[in-house]
Amino acid sequence: MMRAAILHEVGAPLDVADVPRPRTDPDGILVEVAATPVISYSKEVFSGEASRTPPPVPYIPGVGAVGRVVEASPATGAQIGDLVFVDPSIGLKPGDLTVHGMFIGWFGLHPDAGPVLDRWKDGGFAEYTHAPAECVAPIGPIAVDPRQLTALHPLTIAYGALERGGFTPGQTVIVTGATGNIGAAAVLLAAQLGASRVTAVGRNRAVLDELDALGGNVTPVALTEDPADWETQITEQSSDLHIDILGRVTDPTITAAALASLNLHGTSVWVGGARFDLPVPYGTVMRNQLTIKGSFMYRRHVPTTVARLIASGTIDLDPITVIGQPLADINTAIEQAATSNGLNYIAVTP
Repeated sequence: MMRAAILHEVGAPLDVADVPRPRTDPDGILVEVAATPVISYSKEVFSGEASRTPPPVPYIPGVGAVGRVVEASPATGAQIGDLVFVDPSIGLKPGDLTVHGMFIGWFGLHPDAGPVLDRWKDGGFAEYTHAPAECVAPIGPIAVDPRQLTALHPLTIAYGALERGGFTPGQTVIVTGATGNIGAAAVLLAAQLGASRVTAVGRNRAVLDELDALGGNVTPVALTEDPADWETQITEQSSDLHIDILGRVTDPTITAAALASLNLHGTSVWVGGARFDLPVPYGTVMRNQLTIKGSFMYRRHVPTTVARLIASGTIDLDPITVIGQPLADINTAIEQAATSNGLNYIAVTP
């Protein structure tokens, strides 16, 4: 048996109770969970508001668990005792992420995700989690508190966006949506990985002040309350690479202005959850030879790569604050996560 937080009904609080420990399938790996991040929009997922195709209830939520391998088939290549990160992304077919099928312990992403949802619906809000071998990424050895390592969830998404944009040290980077959890992670990574300037665009002045403290290569731009000012504020910041991590906004002004701010041969990478269609300036894109790319999550190697950068000291986690809560207080943690922003995260430990 094991303790787990269970969603019995959409819209209801999670219930912490004893449930059977998962069995280990030949293509799966059993992980003893050390800590699992609590995503800022968890309340919307559990209410059904932000869940495209929710798993069948009851299920155990939780994405991005960190823990150690306790059971695995030799065919998986996993070693007992390995420190690992559980990547929540699964394709519709084993080993195939050309179409993202679902997030383990979260929701389905495709209309045909039903069979995958049925099999891999349970996530990391538990003492143990069972995940497909393809989703279990080795991240050790690394001398970092597991709660702090739950920051791998936003860091890997941000790193995937930088990688997708072809980021190289010395470039100038502009991040729109910089005050959210993933946006702030993108600012941190770009600054620490060698960007000559990182322009952090947002409206939360307190978070922008925190990002400003990261170092001299971070330039915060606090947008005014008047959208008429945004275009001028942003286009003044010419950049080589634009990372757009806006949330569920409906006004395209910020993204359009950042696109217009790009230098010759610049790249714009869209990562966020914006709710608008953007009128792309054909002539500007053509003459400046711009590239526009989408970035959804990251490639399989990224969690291991980011963990190695942390272990080497290239990525410094000191600016990140993770507040830990025991699993028994999962509903408190969910409330706390709803107001988390910037480099401030919430995690639960069994």
